Amino acid sequence: MQVNIRLLENKIVPEVLRFFNTAQNDKFQANNRSAEEFDWLFIKSFFKPAIYVVATESEYDEIIGTNAAIFIPMISNNGQHVMTVKGEDTLLSLDKMIGLGKRDILKELSEVIAEKSKDENVLFIWGFTPAKKAFQRCGFKIITQIKGSFYVTRPLKFYKNRIALFPQLKLNKKFQLFGFSWYNYLNNILKSTRSGGISFKSIGFDEVDEKVLLSFLPKNVYTTFLSKDFLKWRIQENPSPLKYGFLEFRDNQKQIVAYFIYSSNKENIFFVEQFLFHVQFPDHKKIRIIKLALNYCRKQKAIMVRALGLSHNLLNIKEMELLSRSGFHFFNNPEESYLIFKDLTDSNIKPEDIYLSRLNTQGIK
Repeated sequence: MQVNIRLLENKIVPEVLRFFNTAQNDKFQANNRSAEEFDWLFIKSFFKPAIYVVATESEYDEIIGTNAAIFIPMISNNGQHVMTVKGEDTLLSLDKMIGLGKRDILKELSEVIAEKSKDENVLFIWGFTPAKKAFQRCGFKIITQIKGSFYVTRPLKFYKNRIALFPQLKLNKKFQLFGFSWYNYLNNILKSTRSGGISFKSIGFDEVDEKVLLSFLPKNVYTTFLSKDFLKWRIQENPSPLKYGFLEFRDNQKQIVAYFIYSSNKENIFFVEQFLFHVQFPDHKKIRIIKLALNYCRKQKAIMVRALGLSHNLLNIKEMELLSRSGFHFFNNPEESYLIFKDLTDSNIKPEDIYLSRLNTQGIK
């Protein structure tokens, strides 16, 4: 079988969508991607169109593999503006791979992504994947497993939601889940907090003070540059069914001390996208703000609040600690996913120096 590897052309986007949405590839897609979502993520992507590479078998010009990279601007650990890419759409037709013998199509796709990224002065590639061994073969480092978490606000609805997702659970596991839902809920109620001189309000995107928000970005690490232009693409223009919101927190001198960016789905499950705090804010005040934000979610009739957990650097570990002290229960996801990293330069960038949040996912699902 002869295989061609080339950059995406607009005329084959419908075929790429079909490949993504059907059993032709090696991953089951719980939610089909629409043409609007593809256009937002890869064509109208932030900064410039994504690097999208397609492998086709030459006889019928049938797609047998894809790999992509979207541009994500960051601030470096010394305050410089830099460009990175996040890997997306790594999909292969396993049936077709069998007929290729020892030829490694994933590695070839990955090499094209790396070369095109270098042409754009990209420092490193990163992303999330369950396929550890495949990406190690392509020169990536496997950094850490992604953790999930629960903060229960409606124990009965939480229980019913989880049981609906996992109907095959044995009876003893169902009892454990029921017990956890009430334990977590009651424990959080008992640990609820007063405002302590902190006031907050829900604000619209246009009310976010960009200068203040950028001053809250984590320091001495690589982190996404959350300009309003980036947030407009990531949140305002996102065709996801998720709804996004912002909370603004002020101290008793009326100074903004924190922002909370969150999202929620049609089931009223809320997600922590990112907390941003004044750099000199102590931990006990951060926990107070987190609890106030969670009380707000409860009043919006959230059945649970979920947060992403990463343990590859001190800042992400500290964030998990603060969320745990605020009532979140972290766990390893049954569907394993790992943070991966590949340096494209000789600057010895360490993945431990990269801070990430749920905003570093695309929020499509």
